[in-house]
Amino acid sequence: MSEKSSSSVLYTFDTPEARDNFMYNAKKLLGDGDDYQVTQDPALEHELSNKCAVFVAGRKLIEGDYKDMSIRFSQECGVHSASVSLKQFTNGEWSEIKARRLTKRAQGCLMQPEPRNKQPLGHLPFGPDKKQPLGGINPYSHHFDSIGNHFKNLLIEHARLNPNSDILDVGCGTGRLAKSLHDYLENGSYHGIDANKRYIDYCRSNYQNSNFHFDHYNVQNDEYNKDATVAAYDSRFPFKDASFDLSVAIAVFNHLDIKSILRYIAELSRVLKPKGILFFTALMLNPKSIEGIDQRDKPPFMFSYRTDNSWHEYQSRPLINVAVPEAGIRRQLINCKMMIKEPIRFGEWSGSKLALTGHDVVTAIKGQWY
Repeated sequence: MSEKSSSSVLYTFDTPEARDNFMYNAKKLLGDGDDYQVTQDPALEHELSNKCAVFVAGRKLIEGDYKDMSIRFSQECGVHSASVSLKQFTNGEWSEIKARRLTKRAQGCLMQPEPRNKQPLGHLPFGPDKKQPLGGINPYSHHFDSIGNHFKNLLIEHARLNPNSDILDVGCGTGRLAKSLHDYLENGSYHGIDANKRYIDYCRSNYQNSNFHFDHYNVQNDEYNKDATVAAYDSRFPFKDASFDLSVAIAVFNHLDIKSILRYIAELSRVLKPKGILFFTALMLNPKSIEGIDQRDKPPFMFSYRTDNSWHEYQSRPLINVAVPEAGIRRQLINCKMMIKEPIRFGEWSGSKLALTGHDVVTAIKGQWY
């Protein structure tokens, strides 16, 4: 790439971690070849008193209208704002109108947004005076019953739920599914576990009886149980092997790191009886979902902080929203001798026309689907 036909920009960072994260995102976004080059500059880092430096040069033809592209991000220890200009050679004037659409993707990938809620998710209040559904956590929201009933119907249709089923609900929250099943389970049983003790206390007060049981699963999670000492990826569910007909994890894996997700899949599988069904939701990375993510210009589902094994909505609080590779989920299910009911029903978040709900839905059986 010739210097005469390229624009260049220098980015400086206070830490190698911030620099490396920027380079990873920039190469993912821009590529690293004839159109763009993203390189570390050790010599310049020395001149800048050991600040970390990245040099980006870019040249790209876009719909025949532009020959030069300059991306300038205001940078100090991370990208916080951005401005872009494209030079239009047809009339020699600078135009930023067409640039906005093109560069929203760049801004979204490289900027690090901050979550609106400053409190950990497990500390957010719920009650009759709260209007937000909080993802169905607020039992007083008009969304609460409709979401719970929706998942009950999905379990009946796709996971063989019946009135005699013994069910484990991991991440039961404030009883969204439990409430919908309270008058449905006749001779079956329900066990709900959650890392947030406040949620468990609420469930015990409102839903517990001889067939419905709730236990505090005291594992560490930055959003729901920060002070616990047992890591989720090193934990074991408090149930014997082959205890349940159906194990469920709804809106749980998008709040776990990849090691914990793989561990939970192993545990959800272990406690199933032969021919038992595993039903869970997740946000899974595959070529189609990644294409949609990279076209977004604002949260949610931009996943600005990206590592090799997981993408996160917010770098400052990585467990608010997590997406993980579909391939890793599939491998773990195979390792656990679980057979997926194909096709996986990818969620509304990724633009799927086969969506059952907002997140991706995976159903698998301990054995064969016949």
